[in-house]
Amino acid sequence: MLLEDLYLVLKVAEFRSITAAAESLDMRTATASAALKRVEASLGVDLFIRTTRHLRLSSAGERYLPHCQQALQTLALAKQNVKGDLDI
Repeated sequence: MLLEDLYLVLKVAEFRSITAAAESLDMRTATASAALKRVEASLGVDLFIRTTRHLRLSSAGERYLPHCQQALQTLALAKQNVKGDLDI
């Protein structure tokens, strides 16, 4: 699982669409779909329930998403702090 994959998970949840998430991240839909599958395989659960017309978070996805958001925010803050230290 890659860090970029977690950003994609958040975008898919936001847009409720793999295609829209891929477009917002300037990537191909097939690449986004593969990344989402990689995350789900790594976790051993489906984060989204997919039908031909809809995509929604599964119960596992609902539990995972807040942790994913928090982890990415923590990493962004750490990056900001390190960059701040370099400016001193």
